[in-house]
Amino acid sequence: MEKSTSEKVISEEKSMAETATRTSRALPEIKEQQVPVIQSKMSIDEVLTYLYFSGVIIFSLAFFIQLMLILAKVTSLQSLKDGKYRIVELVKDEAPYSFWTLIFINPTKYEPETYEQILAHEKIHIDQTHFVDKLLVEIILIAFWFNPFVWLFRKAITNNLEFLTDQSMLTQGFPKQTYQLSLLKVS
Repeated sequence: MEKSTSEKVISEEKSMAETATRTSRALPEIKEQQVPVIQSKMSIDEVLTYLYFSGVIIFSLAFFIQLMLILAKVTSLQSLKDGKYRIVELVKDEAPYSFWTLIFINPTKYEPETYEQILAHEKIHIDQTHFVDKLLVEIILIAFWFNPFVWLFRKAITNNLEFLTDQSMLTQGFPKQTYQLSLLKVS
């Protein structure tokens, strides 16, 4: 005799129940083997960590390259000694700047009076060790590159150092109007 549909369904359910029971008895053996699970997605913490350290590496490399460029200019360009200062004569059209006891300036770009005022300005930066402040700000920037306030802090420090230098220039007796004109020429 042929089984009815309901009997077939009941028979299949019994068969599935028996299979499930056998499988559940085998599961403890599978659990004991501890198969490693491969995660295909990174957590947000991992992504942010990689992003942070990528930024640190990029800004560290940029800082290192800047230092190497300064070293390359010192070794490849003509320079002259002026007391404790060393004046490196730039050949390209760059704004004057100083680092440590080095003054970088293109002497052909300025009139003698403006040139002397720029040298005096850069010597004040050196005497007041402003390069230390700038190095510390750059290190802070490398560590906290993602923070917009650090970028504003860097700009504020730079502006403050320029203000202190300009103040010192005026207290040393440089004529205010002549110095302002020199600043305009340099900018």
